[in-house]
Amino acid sequence: MRLAPIRTALVIILALLGSAAILAFLVMTTNLLAVHTQSVSDVLPAQDTLLLLTNPTPEDLALFTQWFPVLQEAPLREGIEGVAVINTPDDNQASVVLLRSNRPLGQDSKTISLPPFFAHVSDIAAIPILQNRIGTLTRYGPYHALRTAATNDTSWIYATTDAFKTTDQTFGNAIAKLLIQDATHMGYIRKDSGTRLNFYKPQEYRSIRNITVHPPKDVHTSIALADINEWWKQLADMLPEDKGMILPALLQQWTETTIGPSISWTYDLLPLMEENGIFLMDKNASGALVVALGGHRKSNREAAALSAALQDARQQMYPQYEIRERLFDNRFPAKDIRMSPKQRNAALIKWRRWPIEISADAHLFTAQHGRAVVVGTDETLLKKAIEALETSPNIPSGATTLGAFHTIATGTFENDQFKTLLLNTTGWKLGSLPMPLPVSEGRIRWKLLQQGNIRTLEIDNL
Repeated sequence: MRLAPIRTALVIILALLGSAAILAFLVMTTNLLAVHTQSVSDVLPAQDTLLLLTNPTPEDLALFTQWFPVLQEAPLREGIEGVAVINTPDDNQASVVLLRSNRPLGQDSKTISLPPFFAHVSDIAAIPILQNRIGTLTRYGPYHALRTAATNDTSWIYATTDAFKTTDQTFGNAIAKLLIQDATHMGYIRKDSGTRLNFYKPQEYRSIRNITVHPPKDVHTSIALADINEWWKQLADMLPEDKGMILPALLQQWTETTIGPSISWTYDLLPLMEENGIFLMDKNASGALVVALGGHRKSNREAAALSAALQDARQQMYPQYEIRERLFDNRFPAKDIRMSPKQRNAALIKWRRWPIEISADAHLFTAQHGRAVVVGTDETLLKKAIEALETSPNIPSGATTLGAFHTIATGTFENDQFKTLLLNTTGWKLGSLPMPLPVSEGRIRWKLLQQGNIRTLEIDNL
């Protein structure tokens, strides 16, 4: 008769123990989730995250607000580990501020707990997306690839590229499109010395020849690159139609005026820079614009033929003979027909291993050594181009570097002077690049690298 109460007591005790075990399991699971959720990317949705600023600064917010105005609604205070912009179900954008803390950012309906973070949103429509932990940003392919490329940087920015694509017809926009191309996502890292942008595209970038030329830092503008014909075609395609047609004409006009009408920019000079090419632009002591460019031909014979053709073209710009009138004894006029001084043979000097030819009018300088040829309008700048090529090994035509980040283009750039030059020579405005780059009016050094489906632009202040 007394067994029933005992049985009932045992059932109650077992139920209490079971409830305690379940509660302990839930607490442990929550704690484990908090432990393993180490980054703000662990609580953000993969597909709907448009922007994530990790450990953001006020400068970062100001830089990106131009493209994401909703960031103006994001409160920024000490301890915030992430500020994001996500798409909401109604196709709007909402900011998300993430703080690792036991105290929420506020007590209103726009603040939720996402252990180990509290999240404050600008639009409550973003809350269901955040509470659904399926498909987090951390495991998203583009984010993972860009996070790996960011190496050990704890403060970096992830974004989709759609916000930076524009139809504005400026030279700066064409350059930006040339860099971004088919990239769908980007990573932005600001350093004390400059900025690094990593671009991600689903398919691997086309293999481009490795460039080993090191341009000088002390010139107005320098560019070193390989596969220049490919770059040239892409730039022409991305410029507005009228400018895409004008640019080759302007360069051919410069070629004919500077070197001679028998030389072609497209068929003589562009192929010279196809393998390991360099282009320098500066001002001489008198303030005049001077240019030098160089590269390699396929053989020593082709290089020698081009060098000779360049000097011949300059010489052919002047008449072969000139007529001088003279008066003898103040009464007898006479005419002398003699060879023009500008038809004399080019002067030849030796500099290092390089013979340098100087045209009779001292307006064209050429040098050839092995497969390398350099041409310029100033002796000092020509020598700087030679020095740059001497740092480059004699790479066989078609050589590429695969399986590692390698440099495909590099150079220096002086922003304010380049804007003036572009406007004065072409009538075009550079325009601001539709990319989150800090404004710099001084000289910068830039480098473009790529590996697989990541292309990296490094910009350092000089």
